[in-house]
Amino acid sequence: MFVKNTRWTFLAACLILMSMFLVLTGCGAESTSMSPPVVTLNVSPGREVPEGDGVAIVLETDPYEPLDWEWTVTGTSGGTLNINVGENVVYTAGKEGVDIVEAKAEMEDGTTLKQTVTINVIATVGFVTVTETPIKAETLLPTKVTLTSLQDGQKVPCMNIASGTYPIDLEEYIWPVVYITGRFYPQDEGGKAAQKIDGKWYQTVRFGDCDDPQASNAGVQFQLIIITANTSANAEFERYLTNAQETGNWEGMLTLPSGADEQLRIVVTRE
Repeated sequence: MFVKNTRWTFLAACLILMSMFLVLTGCGAESTSMSPPVVTLNVSPGREVPEGDGVAIVLETDPYEPLDWEWTVTGTSGGTLNINVGENVVYTAGKEGVDIVEAKAEMEDGTTLKQTVTINVIATVGFVTVTETPIKAETLLPTKVTLTSLQDGQKVPCMNIASGTYPIDLEEYIWPVVYITGRFYPQDEGGKAAQKIDGKWYQTVRFGDCDDPQASNAGVQFQLIIITANTSANAEFERYLTNAQETGNWEGMLTLPSGADEQLRIVVTRE
């Protein structure tokens, strides 16, 4: 009887040890698969920025995960950011020097994600000289609103930074508007029109739902319309965005508001 009990005790102990081993190895495999996403900061048009100019910085995570990102800038240039939260910001250069822009967020498990990008601010010449007559560089800006970052017929990802130029004396607001299935979708960052900085404008543009990794608009064509809006039209766009944010209903606008004038239109296809 003693021998039998001893044998059963030994077998039970072996089973317990095997169970513990399987649990431990299983946990190890799970923790390995839950590695944090890779964070990338993309600067458009580039990391070398003339004094006083602006660039757009777009944050990407792979795989995508919606997080509360906070941005800071430090360095010798004294550059600034248009906002301090979100997945996209516009950096405006200060004086000649080097700035470091950092994006940081905390995951649900307490892991801190952060990424930095270095901006090299270079000196600019205030005047362009032709023969003996000094001509301000501002006079070389176009006489109408342009779109330089996206081209007609281009294949594009879901999220983009649209950018272009505008006459330096333009008082109206600039709104990129996506048009599809008979509705207009004003594109914003924080519910506001495009950033206008010394003759250049920037705005985040989304072709479809970029927050849902399961949603796919591959092969779908979208129209992108660049609009100038007076004060009244700008208020209409902002009201639509505020209401959509509060209700979660992003059904688009059936018509453009009075005071919104189309400047140009292109057609792009989702990758």
